[in-house]
Amino acid sequence: MANIAFHDPRLAHVAGGGEQVTLVLARWLVQAGHTVTLVTRTGRTSPLLLEALAECASLQVAELAAPVCLEEPLPEAAISFGQQQALANSDPLSMDALAFNASASRFYRRTRFDFIVISFIPDLCGLPDCAATVLHLSGLPPSREVADLEAALLLKVKFFVSVSCYITTELRRLFPVLPESQDIHLMYPGIAKEFFLPPFSRCKQYDLCYAGRLGRRKGVQFLLEAIAALADPLLTAVIIGDGAERVFLRERIAEMGLEDRITMVGRKNRSEVIGLLDSSRIFVYPPVLPEAFGCAPLEAMARGVPVITTNLGGMSEYIRATDNALVCEPADSGSLAKCAARLLSDLELCSSIKAAGRRTALRFEESKVASRALQLYESFLDPLSISE
Repeated sequence: MANIAFHDPRLAHVAGGGEQVTLVLARWLVQAGHTVTLVTRTGRTSPLLLEALAECASLQVAELAAPVCLEEPLPEAAISFGQQQALANSDPLSMDALAFNASASRFYRRTRFDFIVISFIPDLCGLPDCAATVLHLSGLPPSREVADLEAALLLKVKFFVSVSCYITTELRRLFPVLPESQDIHLMYPGIAKEFFLPPFSRCKQYDLCYAGRLGRRKGVQFLLEAIAALADPLLTAVIIGDGAERVFLRERIAEMGLEDRITMVGRKNRSEVIGLLDSSRIFVYPPVLPEAFGCAPLEAMARGVPVITTNLGGMSEYIRATDNALVCEPADSGSLAKCAARLLSDLELCSSIKAAGRRTALRFEESKVASRALQLYESFLDPLSISE
């Protein structure tokens, strides 16, 4: 059996799709008998992390204190200090990754792992060559400028995994340094079995529901505008999640006079999210930029809640317009409002989309995906000569 590290500085605090993929996979590997350590920043506030640790007592956590910015060159970084600083300044994710790795590189030198699993390319910077590296891309591809800085980091990677065909295509487009002979294994995320379990509430407190990170790219501001455009004083919505746009969205709700119709509930654990989905008539997920995969619509489908989405990036691999979801135009509150009005008024269409969505979600139920994931990861172990 292997000793595996999942390396993600954001795991302790962020509850997004990438973190969810990491935690589900880590739990599967523990259940298969492997030793798994989550390597992240100090302080556990993410409900996803707390829930995973409560469910899987054998899952270990290494919490590292780390600076908030890069102050000196990272050893073994594969890129120069100037490139490290340019990468750190390119976006907050890179800044966080490089600063964290100043502490992580010391940790890995004194702790033996058979391989280290990385979710985002900047997290590779400065990691020592003390274990094989798996790049399991569950996040979005970088910009062209950032990709040019990151290209050399990929030379450290032994195995590549992506969560969608979209990510695989983008990875090859942005990084021509990868030879065509380099395998990039596809592993779709799994949806937790709890999302499929009854009872399914018939009491609908909210008309519309959004669940996910509150960031500009998620398009939640267009949901607010759609609600205002519908001009129905009885229409209500709930927004689940937290993030950089939380204060902005709360201010916009007040400016638009929607405080009595839109409820922001912050981050919630899985059982609370399920309860809020069950209390909602429609799930709206309107990102304005491509998603790596997008688990949230599938979780709503599993609960029998019809979905409206923009169907960008990896979501296009399971969304079928007017079959298992309604598709609205990105950054278009009018298009979103029309979709919502159509579902709220057409009970036959609503019922058809619910049924098709449920069938779609069942294809991604974790027990159906886990065996493929374990087979894939255990195939990585063979060339490493891991002893039982």
